[in-house]
Amino acid sequence: MKRPPRILVVSHHGLPHVGGVEVLVDQEIRALAEAGCEVAHVTSDLLGQAQSPSYPPQVRVIRIPAWHGLERRARLAYPVFSPRLVSVLWREVRWADVVHAHGFIFLSSVAALSLAAYLGKPRLLTDHGGIMPLATPWLNLLMQTAARTLGRWTTRRANRLVAYNVRVLADLEYLAGTRGKSLFLPYSVNPALFHPPAPGERQRLRDRLGWQDDRPKVLFVGRITADKGILLLLEAHRLAAAHSTMDLVICGPGDPDLLKLPRPGVIYLPPRPQAEVAELYRAADLLVLPSKQAREGFPLVVREALASGLKVVMSYEPGYAPYRALPNLFFTDLEPHTIARTIEATLALASQPTGTLLELSPSPREWLSRLFGPYVPELR
Repeated sequence: MKRPPRILVVSHHGLPHVGGVEVLVDQEIRALAEAGCEVAHVTSDLLGQAQSPSYPPQVRVIRIPAWHGLERRARLAYPVFSPRLVSVLWREVRWADVVHAHGFIFLSSVAALSLAAYLGKPRLLTDHGGIMPLATPWLNLLMQTAARTLGRWTTRRANRLVAYNVRVLADLEYLAGTRGKSLFLPYSVNPALFHPPAPGERQRLRDRLGWQDDRPKVLFVGRITADKGILLLLEAHRLAAAHSTMDLVICGPGDPDLLKLPRPGVIYLPPRPQAEVAELYRAADLLVLPSKQAREGFPLVVREALASGLKVVMSYEPGYAPYRALPNLFFTDLEPHTIARTIEATLALASQPTGTLLELSPSPREWLSRLFGPYVPELR
C-alpha cells in the first residue's frame, strides 16, 4: 500500500509561543494532517501563553534548544539554534517528500533549505513580513544585513517563494533575482471558528460578557506593544467625540502596564483560546488595528474578523493592495485624530456581506492544492 505524503514544516517559533505566524503554521499542520499527510514540525523550544496544540498521531513536533536573548532584550523574535538543529534537519529532510520553511532570514530556514537542496527535495519558502523597518538604527542594519546574506541564500534555494503581501513577495523576488517562482497566496480562515453570528448569538455573547448594548465595543486583538499601535489607539479613543459612550476592548499578550489602567471606557482581557477570540469578533462592533506600516504580512486577526462579519479599521501599506476591495475593510492614517474620526464614521455604517472575502481566503483544501499540488499529486 502506498504510504501517505510526508511534509516537513520548519518555523522559528510554534504554538504555544504567541504570534500570528505560529497560528498560521498550526493551521497548515492541521490541514495537512486532515488531508492524510504525515507531518513533522521542527521549531524552537520557546513556549508562551497561547494554548498548546494537540495533534493527531501522524504529526510530530521536534523542538530544538535555542538562545532567545534577542527576543527578551530587544523584542526581536530571532532564536539562535543549538548545533543540534543540523542533525535533526538532516534526518527530517531525508524523511520528507517536501520541505516548507517559514521566514527567509531564520537559521532554521537556512539549514532546512540548504539540506533539502543538497538532497534534491522540493523546497517552499513562505515569508510573513519581508524586509521590515525596525525600532532602532542598529536593528535596521541587522535586518538589512540578514536580508542581503541569509535572505538571498534562502530565496535562491527555494523552488517556490510564497507570500500573502505583494510588498513581501517583491522583496523575495528581488533577493532571489527572479519572478518566475513566486506565488501570492493568502492563508485560509477556518470557517468552523470564524463566521458571522447566528440570529440572536451576538446579543447572547454580549450579555455573557457583561457588555452594555447601548455602548459600541471597539475591539483590539494583538500584542500590547507600541509597534501594534496600542498607544495611538488609546489616544484616538480619548479624542473621539463619542469616547464617553463607547468602550475600547483590548485583548492580547504583551505589557498591560502600557494601558495605564484603570481608565474610563477601556476594558482589558488577557489572552484566550481561539474559540473565545472568535466569540469576541461576533460580539463586537468594530476591530481596530493601527499597526506600524510594513510590519505585517496581512494581519491574521483582520482576516478572522472579516470572516466573522465584523467591520475593520487598520493602517495601510502598499503590500495590502489586493485586499482593498474587501467589504467591511477600512484604512486609516496613523494619526490619533484621523483614527478617531475613522472609528466614528465606520461605526455609523452598516456591515456589508462578506462573500468576496472568500476569493482572497481559499478553503484549507484549496490552499494546500495551490501550495503543495505541484509536488504532491495527492493534494492537487
